[in-house]
Amino acid sequence: MRGTDNVTYAKYYSGVNNIWSSWFDISLNTNYVFTISEPAAIWDTKSRLFWVFIRGTDNRIYLNKNNGTGWSEVQGGGLTVAGPSVVVENGVVKLFMTGTNEGIWENDFDGQGWVAVTGGAFTPSGPAAVDFFGGTAVYVRTEDGKIFECF
Repeated sequence: MRGTDNVTYAKYYSGVNNIWSSWFDISLNTNYVFTISEPAAIWDTKSRLFWVFIRGTDNRIYLNKNNGTGWSEVQGGGLTVAGPSVVVENGVVKLFMTGTNEGIWENDFDGQGWVAVTGGAFTPSGPAAVDFFGGTAVYVRTEDGKIFECF
């Protein structure tokens, strides 16, 4: 979650003890990157790490794999106007953001960097990505307030 101090916090559930932890700053005192939007997070089964993405105060996307290394800027990225969205599809981490041109962009962390999502959707809001039956759909609110689905 994004705290009132614009720092990203998390808590975890221990199924063994059946309890929730206290909220903690996921920067773990390494380096602070403040956020101006809601975070997006996933569990990556390959690396066995939580990947947390935020939109920094400079409108760039940052990643914290919650492994003690802190925040780093997602390489090859441009600027975004809203918080990111993330899913894991068939073991591939897929990150989505709204660019300053209000187009939707995707980064699969495969070395290609950011690629425009086809379909012609433009939005002033952040995208919502969902994994369904091994595929990914991205939903956005268009400029006229309608919901648009991109694949």
